[in-house]
Amino acid sequence: MTSVRSIPGMVSDYAKLARIQTAPVVIFILLAGALAMGLQSLTDLTLLFFIGLLTHIYAFTSNEYIDRDIDVLSADLTGKPLIKKSITPQRALVFALTALFIAFVLIILFFPVMRALLLFAVAIAYATMYNLTGKKFPGFEVLLGVWALIFCISAALMVGGSETPLLYLLAFLFLIQMWMACAIDGNMKDVDHDFKAGAKTVGTALGVRTAEGNRLIIPASFQIFCMALSASYIAIVLIFYSHWALQGEYWQLILVLVFGFVMLYAQYEMVTIKKFDRDKILLLVLWHQCPTVLIPLVMLAGVIGALNSFLLGIFIFVLSGIIVVGLYGTDHPPV
Repeated sequence: MTSVRSIPGMVSDYAKLARIQTAPVVIFILLAGALAMGLQSLTDLTLLFFIGLLTHIYAFTSNEYIDRDIDVLSADLTGKPLIKKSITPQRALVFALTALFIAFVLIILFFPVMRALLLFAVAIAYATMYNLTGKKFPGFEVLLGVWALIFCISAALMVGGSETPLLYLLAFLFLIQMWMACAIDGNMKDVDHDFKAGAKTVGTALGVRTAEGNRLIIPASFQIFCMALSASYIAIVLIFYSHWALQGEYWQLILVLVFGFVMLYAQYEMVTIKKFDRDKILLLVLWHQCPTVLIPLVMLAGVIGALNSFLLGIFIFVLSGIIVVGLYGTDHPPV
């Protein structure tokens, strides 16, 4: 019989299995789709929050389940629940599928829009395809980006919204964000064991690998790919400036330029690093990914107001921070 004292440890293990610290970012993709439609209902936003959370649990837990044979090759990932065997693969799979089932039930009960339900199902299919093929075929990292795009649009349809230029712009930016998170950030932080395991990613296909003495070999082709993808994210935001910015106010443009600079600088530092240092790479990943949340928040300010946008940003980052500290203390998560 499970003792009461073991329950917090079990909860912690399942939270770590689902990489729950990144859930606020995934939830934001769903909320952004609804907020772009001008949704103000706190009840609907709360429901979307839980649907986003459950979807995150499915996507990331199933990813941990599928990648467990590759992750075991990295000394940095020994703390993962499936690697240290505090959770069995069978229980992880049940956990993921249960979360997905509940997400579908919530949509059917509270957002009974057939088109939205079908689109959500398609998004899940793309996330699943990425988990199954993401490290078997170079370039398939983009599948998770397609998931994010469809995921965002499905939220707008759930709340009865009609497609707008802002919605499609945000959805496309989330596509690039997730593509970067997998093809760039994910490749860089995992290059040591991906290379050893023979994983097929954009990074390994372009020759990114570790050598003797933990030396990192990053060909110019991969550096150009990374910088071009990050630069395209910022360029698209600026090209469509008139579709999302408040007329006569330039603070949004200034913030986008500042966040864009941080994003490009972190990207440059990451792809020019000489030695594989996972802690340093993870810090650069954080600086590279934060602007991909902050820039959409700036864009949404024209619809939900600057104060609401600011508070939502505080909520996302504070919640992420609280989860990280609660689960890992002063250590970084073994992602």
